[in-house]
Amino acid sequence: MAVILEKTYVRDLVENKGLLISAPVNTTVEQVLKIMAENGITAVPVASGSEQWTSQEETPINKSTRYIGIVSVFDVVLHIGEKLSDAENSLQTTVVDIIVQSNESRLLWTVDPNTRLIDAMEFLCKGVHRFLVPVNEYHETPYPHETTQFRLLTQTDVVGFLLLHMDEMGPCVMRTVSELGLLDPNLVALAIPSNMTLMAALRLMHHKPVFSSFAVIEPEEEEACSDTHPSWGCGGKLVGSLSATHFRGMGFEDIKMLKPETTVAEFFKMLASKSLTRPLVTVRPNTPLASVMGAAITNKVHRVWVTDENGWLMGVVSFSDIIGAVRRSPTSFAER
Repeated sequence: MAVILEKTYVRDLVENKGLLISAPVNTTVEQVLKIMAENGITAVPVASGSEQWTSQEETPINKSTRYIGIVSVFDVVLHIGEKLSDAENSLQTTVVDIIVQSNESRLLWTVDPNTRLIDAMEFLCKGVHRFLVPVNEYHETPYPHETTQFRLLTQTDVVGFLLLHMDEMGPCVMRTVSELGLLDPNLVALAIPSNMTLMAALRLMHHKPVFSSFAVIEPEEEEACSDTHPSWGCGGKLVGSLSATHFRGMGFEDIKMLKPETTVAEFFKMLASKSLTRPLVTVRPNTPLASVMGAAITNKVHRVWVTDENGWLMGVVSFSDIIGAVRRSPTSFAER
């Protein structure tokens, strides 16, 4: 195991980050979108207002009771997608009514700042995207949950740290996407054609909530795809990535322009006209993990699509995949 992962602590990664921004339960969807856009964030915890910390098991990672949940841009997208024909009213919904749409919005996790990074990574590679980290002086109280202020540790923070300390990570970061077994053919099926309606795409995202981003392809045969079965059996070249974060910079008037018949391709054109387009980041199966990490952090994306030399979609590498690959013993890779 890379020594630096055992000697680095969660507090080291968050000590220079600002305090957590939260929202009261009566915040509207429109207001929370504005908060996200102004602060460049993708999730906002919803403060309970009356709940207090309770005693928990003495483990470094626990479910938080300080907040009732966290509203992410993903939750907002799911909400808007179901009410696209009534966008104006959907934006006035309070966030407390939408935080139950995904598992992550219901489960907040805190991590003791004295937790080793290698231990926190175990959870971050299994679907946990962020932790609340208490910011009281670390030895003032034996119960860090009594603190009233937090910082946020995210997968992005961890991957950025790994990239900064690349030389200390061991041989695994020089192995390729293919060698590390990061090409999952099942993920390729979760691609959508560019001629699908945005509403159908968002509904698909709602039914597959573990995925907050879909590859967008130009199918070989458009007639083979439909809104009912949008991806299975529809191979194609990668032309875009539909992500929940596309909505972060959108305002009230932008969202009102979306109609039930708006296609994903038309949505992309609208984003381009407002300079809201996000980069499409791709790598090859023979790209080293180090380069994948660099591409993701440089372009501020949470996943990198894998294509062949002709742009044909082959798979995806997420931050969870990267953290999991690095966390495994680099020695085992060297001995293969």
